[in-house]
Amino acid sequence: MQKKILLAVDDSTPSRQAVDYAGRMNGLIQGLTVTLFHIQPPISQFLLDEAKRSGRAQAELNKITARNAEASRGLLAGYRETLIRAGLAEPAVELATQPRNQGLAKDILDYAQNGLFDAILEDADVRTQKARVVMGPSLPVIAADTTLEEIANKLGNGSPAVLVQMPNGLGILTKQDIIGKLK
Repeated sequence: MQKKILLAVDDSTPSRQAVDYAGRMNGLIQGLTVTLFHIQPPISQFLLDEAKRSGRAQAELNKITARNAEASRGLLAGYRETLIRAGLAEPAVELATQPRNQGLAKDILDYAQNGLFDAILEDADVRTQKARVVMGPSLPVIAADTTLEEIANKLGNGSPAVLVQMPNGLGILTKQDIIGKLK
């Protein structure tokens, strides 16, 4: 079974450690694919506004945008080589970059949600954090006899999953579970 991991990276020591960690996971997880994802540096709002009024500012914006994209592709290519040396096949490592839109964390989460990844690995330091620091908002809890329509409403409100109250504990139902049943 294929496992898709999104690895958000930058040019930092924790990112290099996270890439090394992902490389070590290759031996433990069959069918591992990794998408290396980099958010490009933000561009000054002043320059963005000025580019709407001035051809010269637009030309400068185009140069900066191209330079950021090129630097991002170079960074990602280096990390790809690290993963390939660790044993991942070249087709199992995808590269993705984009300019910063809404903020670093929001851009990463939006990309992850659109890509239906099994996991997000942001940096190696996150492994030592307490759950309360890393976790997102609580998931909705539903009864086992809740209709699919009600579940879809809860999932449509931004929740990636719902917890299902079962006689022997809690289960989890994700968007992917539902999509898999619709095939």
